[in-house]
Amino acid sequence: AWKSDLWFILIMKALEGVAATIFLPALMSLLLGICESPEVPRMVSLTETSNKIGSILFTAGCGVLSYYAYPDVSFLFYLLGAGGLVATLFILAIPDDAIDDERARAGNTKSEDELIQDAAAQLSSGDRREEFANQSRATRRSVRGSVRSSIEVVQEKHSRYRDLLQDRNVAMFAVLTLLFHLFNAGVLPLLAQLIAQEDIRTGLAFTSGSMCITYIVQAPVSFIIGKNYKRFGYKNILMLGLAILPLRCLNLALFAMYWPNQYALAATQIWEGVGSGIYDTLLPLIVKALVDGSGRFGFTFGFIVTCWRVGHGLSILVGEAILKAAHHRYEVPFFFSMAGGIAVCALLAFGV
Repeated sequence: AWKSDLWFILIMKALEGVAATIFLPALMSLLLGICESPEVPRMVSLTETSNKIGSILFTAGCGVLSYYAYPDVSFLFYLLGAGGLVATLFILAIPDDAIDDERARAGNTKSEDELIQDAAAQLSSGDRREEFANQSRATRRSVRGSVRSSIEVVQEKHSRYRDLLQDRNVAMFAVLTLLFHLFNAGVLPLLAQLIAQEDIRTGLAFTSGSMCITYIVQAPVSFIIGKNYKRFGYKNILMLGLAILPLRCLNLALFAMYWPNQYALAATQIWEGVGSGIYDTLLPLIVKALVDGSGRFGFTFGFIVTCWRVGHGLSILVGEAILKAAHHRYEVPFFFSMAGGIAVCALLAFGV
């Protein structure tokens, strides 16, 4: 029978999932609201980089403390809570007037007159633009009405999940996100279990070390991607990030079969650092590109992150089920994730 403290843990993890799902869309919306549009890619890159640096320091500290305090490591959860409180204080320190709400929603921040001039540029070219500017008030009033109607249509777009699913690009990216995390998220818990087989105490330290390796690689990768994503295009760089998954899983499967050395297994997290660094940096930029001007960034990003969390949760369940069915032969779930990673790459190549 399940104990009452297990139910408490499950409830707390459920609340943690809710908070995590809300946090990322809120953070990126806040970033959009503070930064001018041309600065957004650079600030996303810097945010991801600083995020990983903070994760490195905290994870390394937890690893060292858990090694020396083992088996009583409950105090680490208080440290996590304290970190959240400090972050809250920094958020509260941002002045309200520093946030542009319309820009935070990825709405159209141009004035009505600027939109009319854009319409003129689209409807006419060359010398005809001056002709348009000199047209009668009735004509300009007609164009103004068309622009207003267009703004209303755009602002109503993506207001419901059904509308999101009707947008093929958003729907396909949501499916891609769910499948990627379905095959990727369960790999690290399996790796942690495999590393800890030799010694639970050192396993905790090695697990922290593995995560540190990921963050150490993610930090520079996020910075580089923010600087160069336009040169190569979203799709090409995203394909590189997704292709890391099958390579990583193949590497892990072979190590699990022939050389389950703790150091070698932990080093495979270099792959994860590259893949996650690319994906995490591109995620808000792709969503912004998909809905720019619609005023539905937060809603759409929340929908994508929900797909991420669903895939993440299912991945852990599926990975553990496969491991159990395979009589704890770790290479089997790793090969399964490798096949799934190949399928996700094929979906991006031919379906998106």
